[in-house]
Amino acid sequence: MKLFCLIMLCFVVSFSCNYANRPFIKIFSSLDGRLFVDGVDKGFIKAGKDNIKKIPVSSGELLIVIKSVDKKDIIDTIIRINQKDMVLYLNLNSVRNDRINFEREIENLEKNMVTVEGGSFNMGCTENDELCEDSERPAHKVNVSSFKISKYEVTLRQFDLFIKKSGYETTSEKEGWSWTWEKVNKSTYQWKKKDGLNWMTDDQGKKINESDFEQPVNFVSWLDAQAFCEWLSKETGKKYRLPTESEWEFAARGGNKTKGYIYSGSNNFDRVAWFYNNSYDEIHKVGFKAPNELGLYDMSGNVWEWCSVWQSEYKTSEYNYPTGSEKKENKVLRGGGFDKHSRYCRVSARVFFPPSYRTRNDGFRIVQIP
Repeated sequence: MKLFCLIMLCFVVSFSCNYANRPFIKIFSSLDGRLFVDGVDKGFIKAGKDNIKKIPVSSGELLIVIKSVDKKDIIDTIIRINQKDMVLYLNLNSVRNDRINFEREIENLEKNMVTVEGGSFNMGCTENDELCEDSERPAHKVNVSSFKISKYEVTLRQFDLFIKKSGYETTSEKEGWSWTWEKVNKSTYQWKKKDGLNWMTDDQGKKINESDFEQPVNFVSWLDAQAFCEWLSKETGKKYRLPTESEWEFAARGGNKTKGYIYSGSNNFDRVAWFYNNSYDEIHKVGFKAPNELGLYDMSGNVWEWCSVWQSEYKTSEYNYPTGSEKKENKVLRGGGFDKHSRYCRVSARVFFPPSYRTRNDGFRIVQIP
């Protein structure tokens, strides 16, 4: 494991006519060592603000590394060079603390993976549910192998560390907007594109305070959720992914411990779900409602959760791990959201949207497989 020091490292990203309008970086450090930019040795850098390295670069992501002379101390970070940004200052005087926080969050996430023993269940509309949609019919038997699923939805804190560590740019950040449900007149709402909304903001574009980082991340597309899983798998050496739709419903119903509830953990939706009637139109921190039979929280309400599979129609025959339609237009979301009525929070409820779709309702949880 790398040893990180508490140091001050400052980057200035700007533009220079001397390099045909290419951006450059100016670097000064409190650590004597060799400087590497995307693996290329840029020579020795002396500590102090009077010893500045100026290097032309290309737009995109850069991995900046400084190794001390004795190679015991290493500083690394990923920065984004964007020709729209004239100047960027990046203060890394808490690199070591960031690494400690990262390791703690990974440890917490892995500790909170719940084992779901494999089994068979009837997926879709059940006899005791009078609110079923056509997309939930017919009920059909599905066989599911054992897997682990996260006790909580992925939080803002976990997603924030993923962004910092990987340098990933979400769909909303790339395109500059997200979908939002806005009032047109007294009785009419409609979906609209709104600039500036992403995983770091609320639905008004205001930056979310760190005190609220235990909320589930939202404004994430299926593509973003998939990227998180791929990154986490690479970091840990374990296999993480989004749940299939059958895995999700099996877990939401309580697996082999199911009591046949309509919502995940109860027939009383107020007990287990943040939804339209009790959320005050606000997303809530994970784990504050009652869990289901497996000890899983918020599988009904709070945010919709992306599944790995494409939209498909249900079949009448028994089958294993439905992977979805060959049409490949829409991915599946499950569980309902904090601003939805209770019918959308039922364990059989399902909606479908393109992989790039993202709103304030959309988050995810993860599964781990052998």
